[in-house]
Amino acid sequence: MRPVKLTLSAFGPYADKTVIDFSKLGTEGLYLITGDTGAGKTTLFDAITYALYGCASGELRSADMFRSKYANDSTETFVELVFLYHDKEYTVYRSPKQQRKKLKGEGMTDKNAEAILTYPDGNTTRSRTETDSVIKEMLGLDSDQFAQIAMIAQGDFSKVLNSSTDTRRQILQKLFRTKKYETLSEKLKDEVRQANDVRKAICTGIDQYISNITCNADSSYAPDVQKAKNMELTYEDTGILLDRIISDCETVGNKLSQQFQKIEKACEETAVLLAKIEKQEKTRLTLEGYKSRLAAANEVKEQLKAQLNSRSADKPKIEALSEDIVGKQAELPLYDELDECRRKARSEENRLNEAKNSVSVKSQRIEKLTQMLSDAEKEYNGIGNTDAETARLTAGREKLTVRLDGLEELNRKLKDYYYSGDEYEKAKRHYDSAYQNVQMIRNRFEELDKAYHDNLAGVVAEKLRDNMPCPVCGSLDHPHIAQREKNAPTREEMKKAKTDRDKAETEMSEASSAAEGKKVRYNLCLKSVSEASEKLFGERISPEDTKSRVEKEFSEIQLQLEKTDDDLAELERLANRKAELEKMAVNYSRDIEELRTALQNDEKEAVAAESAVKQISAQASALAEKLRFTDKSAAQAEISQLARERDSLADALAKAEESYRESEKTANRFAAMINAAEKELEEPVDASQEEITIRRDELLSEKEKLSGQLSDINNTLTINRNVRDKLKEKLIEADEADKKYIWIKDLYNTASGQVNGKDNVKLETFAQMTRFDNIIRRANTRLMAMTGAHYELERRGSGAGGRASTGLDLDVIDHYNGTRREVQSLSGGETFEASLALALGLSDEIQETSGGVRLDTMFIDEGFGSLDDNALSRVMSALLGISNSNRLVGIISHVPELKNVIEKQIVVTKDKVGGSKAECQ
Repeated sequence: MRPVKLTLSAFGPYADKTVIDFSKLGTEGLYLITGDTGAGKTTLFDAITYALYGCASGELRSADMFRSKYANDSTETFVELVFLYHDKEYTVYRSPKQQRKKLKGEGMTDKNAEAILTYPDGNTTRSRTETDSVIKEMLGLDSDQFAQIAMIAQGDFSKVLNSSTDTRRQILQKLFRTKKYETLSEKLKDEVRQANDVRKAICTGIDQYISNITCNADSSYAPDVQKAKNMELTYEDTGILLDRIISDCETVGNKLSQQFQKIEKACEETAVLLAKIEKQEKTRLTLEGYKSRLAAANEVKEQLKAQLNSRSADKPKIEALSEDIVGKQAELPLYDELDECRRKARSEENRLNEAKNSVSVKSQRIEKLTQMLSDAEKEYNGIGNTDAETARLTAGREKLTVRLDGLEELNRKLKDYYYSGDEYEKAKRHYDSAYQNVQMIRNRFEELDKAYHDNLAGVVAEKLRDNMPCPVCGSLDHPHIAQREKNAPTREEMKKAKTDRDKAETEMSEASSAAEGKKVRYNLCLKSVSEASEKLFGERISPEDTKSRVEKEFSEIQLQLEKTDDDLAELERLANRKAELEKMAVNYSRDIEELRTALQNDEKEAVAAESAVKQISAQASALAEKLRFTDKSAAQAEISQLARERDSLADALAKAEESYRESEKTANRFAAMINAAEKELEEPVDASQEEITIRRDELLSEKEKLSGQLSDINNTLTINRNVRDKLKEKLIEADEADKKYIWIKDLYNTASGQVNGKDNVKLETFAQMTRFDNIIRRANTRLMAMTGAHYELERRGSGAGGRASTGLDLDVIDHYNGTRREVQSLSGGETFEASLALALGLSDEIQETSGGVRLDTMFIDEGFGSLDDNALSRVMSALLGISNSNRLVGIISHVPELKNVIEKQIVVTKDKVGGSKAECQ
């Protein structure tokens, strides 16, 4: 990614629209971004980061802080970046949420944030989410990675260099996303705990199953079973014991089962004999009853046969009724035809009435619409032409608006004039105060100076000794030594007084210059007001009169504008009404024509309906004469009456036939039952009922005893088989659980650095150490060049005991004396060189491991002031190496020496009032 052009508006210290054309800097080499502290040098990189990602480059700046405090309310805050990606040009426009001046009326309104990405083919994305996603995917970097690669920020040079291992681990975790290794270790720890819990649960289950093994207390296996329950046997021996118990139980159970089946069969035979005896006894008792009931059934059958013969005589009458019903039903459709004729007659009568009503309604509507058309035409002609008056008022309003804009501009100049006057008065008062202070301090200094010189003889005399020449006259005798006054000023007091005087004079000079500057500003504002008032009013008048006339004329023009707007609104209303009347007249005319056409159709419809009524009524009268009943319902009532009479006779005949058939079935059923009973009594049982009962009771007693024994055996088998099956399953599960626990535990020990005989290095730390070694290797290629092969960085190995906490510590190797020491021992300039090299190595590593991402422009912010001339030269040479291969490197600095070294520059200047400006040179 290479920036082509950066546009800022009301962004940071840049109040006005500022354009940085990076194409003027070429495609490779160094360029300098220079200017005073606080002018806005770093803001240029902030603007690039904000345009791409919607956030600032530093942790202390946010997007909400980008609104320029110098900008006017009407100036919008935005950043637009044109950049090249794979030789194709993209444009991204981004603005934060902000307040702007309302387009109509006064006050401010909120404007939502925007993010627009324009592709080379002109297509755009307008969603902030979509723009952020596309740029991140295109560049292959998020905002943090971009800031690390493209910007070595001010104050961050020593962040990685001097950090502790724990802090550095957090930095590398964020940069290279190694948190996943720590997460993996924690998940493995949970897996180990879960696997161990599973092992314990399986063993608990096995012990529970073993406790359920059962056998008789007098069994030879009872002692071994108790040992198994006490966990004195292995799981394998317990399984063998179970197999033996189950095998013996199965043998005994088979023998008992055979005996039980024999006895059960004998019981079934005795039960059959007893049942047969009981059944024959019951049959003897019921046989006589069957014979008497058969005689009664035959008597009923004869009576029902006589009734059937009587009902059969009604069959001819039933047939005659059926034929009469069929004849009358054949006439029913004619009644429907008569009803249809009558319905059509009524329908045609309704159509005739509707047609007559419609003719009346349409005639009245035509008359009313004709009157409404006449009224609309009269109102339309009364309005007249409004276009000429509208044009006149519009032209007058434009002149008033131009005049009002001039008054507003003059009013702004008046405000500047009064403000500059107040500032000038403040500056004069400050100068007067400084002047009076200077006079007072000068007088004090002159008094001290006079006193000091008056007492110089006393000062010299204090040092005179006998036989020492006087420095003034050379005499060796000093009969009248001058005396120094007690309160005479000392040399130090004189020096301080002179310093105070010079400081006061400097302050007075600065106050004078400031007052002069305010005066110039005041005069310029006065001149601007005079020229503007002369241009507006045709004469030069005082600011006070100007203010009065502006306020008066401003109010008058506003009143004129309000009246003009009201007049224009009325004209617009009349014009709209005229257009509405014209449209209404057209609609009225159209409706009248349509109604006249419809009226003719209704008149034709009335004539046709009247003719149809006469014709259908004649057809209905002819049809009614042919029918025997007045309507279909009367005919259907007669048919229903005949059908009821026929159905009553037919039902009586059918019931007589059914009753006779049932009586035959009853007599036949009793005859069959008598035959079956007589045959059953022909086969008597040999033994008596008492003998068979005694034999059955003996067999049942023996059967119950065997059933109890079988139940005990089967219960023991069921329990022990279940234990054996579950034990086999659980032993397999236990074996698998042990294997899983062992390999997961080994994997966790490796990931958490707990392998016996190895350094205590976690998986995440190992991954970071590998990446950190790559960073150091890349950094040393530059550090050796910067320091003239003096210093080289090296990662400190594991400490005593294999502690992982020292795995990311840094040392510096001094090749001049062959020593190794901590990096914190480096001087300020050496720290800058080492930090810069490490930061560049970090930038290269991130870029190398981010899918081959390459940024064709990078920035380095400050830090060069700590270098001497030789170090600065070596660092610049190293940076020139970075800038080769079609890559630009921007240095953000105010170091004066760099201005002479780097030819291509972006100069940022700061205005205390109007904000900053930047341009390429």
